Amino acid sequence: MSSPAPPTDPGNDAPETGFRLFGKGAPPSPGLTMLADLMNNHLDPGYAEAARRRENGEPPSRLASRSRGGLTLLCAALIGVVLAVAYREAVATAPEAAETREALTAEVRRAQTRTDELQQLADRRREEVAAAQDAAVADSSTGRALSRRVRDAEAMTGVAPVTGPGIVLEVSDGEPTRDPVTGATVGDAEAFLVQDGDLQSLANAVWAAGAEAVAIDGQRLTALSTIRSAGSAVLVDFRPVDNPYTITAVGDADALYRALLRAPAVRRFQAYVKDYKMGLDLRRDDELRLPAGPDPELREAARPRAESSASPSTSTGPAASTPPPTPTPSGGTPPTSSPTSTRPAAAPRVSPSSSAGGAD
Repeated sequence: MSSPAPPTDPGNDAPETGFRLFGKGAPPSPGLTMLADLMNNHLDPGYAEAARRRENGEPPSRLASRSRGGLTLLCAALIGVVLAVAYREAVATAPEAAETREALTAEVRRAQTRTDELQQLADRRREEVAAAQDAAVADSSTGRALSRRVRDAEAMTGVAPVTGPGIVLEVSDGEPTRDPVTGATVGDAEAFLVQDGDLQSLANAVWAAGAEAVAIDGQRLTALSTIRSAGSAVLVDFRPVDNPYTITAVGDADALYRALLRAPAVRRFQAYVKDYKMGLDLRRDDELRLPAGPDPELREAARPRAESSASPSTSTGPAASTPPPTPTPSGGTPPTSSPTSTRPAAAPRVSPSSSAGGAD
């Protein structure tokens, strides 16, 4: 005789859904119940309610609207405080920075003015000495001839100012190509600037054309002059020159003009005018005055003292190890390094030389 089947609950016949961490009919554990709830209900009740309202097209609750508005106001207030503090700091430090910059600029200008005044005084004293020397030897023809030779040598070496006809060669920076939308420079901006190597090549071309005296922006070039760059500035004998750059030369104006038109350096710069929108102006002038250059440094050669313990192949001392530099045919001493030349040259177009005067 079989036993009657146990009564069944109609609610237990429904299929179970969700994740169970305990067996059917086992008493649930509080920890396992929490884990099961986390697995079955992924959304926080608040998020679930917000999603339900969004699906049904219901407006958000008043509490949510107020919270959102308060949060927006708080963020805006924090951003405003940060901007206000940054603006206050910038305004507080701006006058001090401007005053420092103006003070440095004024100091540089005063030093430059003082240097120009001292240079003018030195030129006047040099002219007075020359006049006294000429007067001292004016009584004899030999003295007068010697005085003329000295004056010619001074003019050629740049010790004395010179006047006469000649040419004026002016070059200027180009206008770089800019993006029509952003206004930013397109390509290499350095390629549109007159480099120190450009001035070197043009000065060499002027010397090769037969110039008797050459100056760049009023700076007289001598056999020891250098044209270099420091940052974005071009220096002639360590004095800055500005754009546009003016090269003046005293000599036969017509011969200089014709020779420069055929010079490779000038033709190369004419290509820069076309490609980089640079400026180039070559003209004759009937009366030019070039100032005197810096006083040359007087160097004395000292004979090294002979030492019995040192052989000629192992002799030491300043005179044996570091002989004085000799001028190159193109003017200036051949530098082994250029510590002041920190601006990168535009490699595709600039072929700098190492000095200012001489043949191209």
